[in-house]
Amino acid sequence: MSESTDRPSPEDYSNGMRIAGGMIWGTVLSLTIGSGMVLLPQVPRPWLWAVPVMWVALSGLGVWLQWSVARGNCPKCGREQSVTRLGKRCPQCRSYLQASNRKIIRI
Repeated sequence: MSESTDRPSPEDYSNGMRIAGGMIWGTVLSLTIGSGMVLLPQVPRPWLWAVPVMWVALSGLGVWLQWSVARGNCPKCGREQSVTRLGKRCPQCRSYLQASNRKIIRI
């Protein structure tokens, strides 16, 4: 199985793309939670005023998460992947990885 080579390099992700990705993530999550609040009859209607505040908070979190994503190769096995600041395991060599200053490091 060969990997696709048409993936953009880490330099191809502009700051605008990172901000837009975070804003979209926050918008989708806020709309989902707001829709659930409208559909549930137990939620008082004045609580719906919390949705715009929640959108700002979730969009800010999304931008922060997108801003800190590192794309590159695993330091141990060389597999190309993207890693967040929160960390994840490499699916090939199972080493713990984390993003630091948009670089992938082993922890």
